[in-house]
Amino acid sequence: MARTTRGGTVAREFGDLDGVMKGILIATAMATVYFIAVTIAFRTLDVRRRAAFMVGVWLVTLPAFVMLHQLTPADLGVLPVSLTEP
Repeated sequence: MARTTRGGTVAREFGDLDGVMKGILIATAMATVYFIAVTIAFRTLDVRRRAAFMVGVWLVTLPAFVMLHQLTPADLGVLPVSLTEP
């Protein structure tokens, strides 16, 4: 069931989508780090099993994402209060 919120956006049954910006920004940063690491590795190393290598790199970045999410403040030092998690 969809509903319209004050900004005109539609929030689905997942609940209110306010406060998810921290996760989105950290996930974007981690995806960028992952992309750079895999690109450098593929250009410098002789990787035979590329899919397995990429899964391994992703498994290393997953705990890093969780740690960053837990250790950084809700506003990341720059986000307005309306975009922070409660």
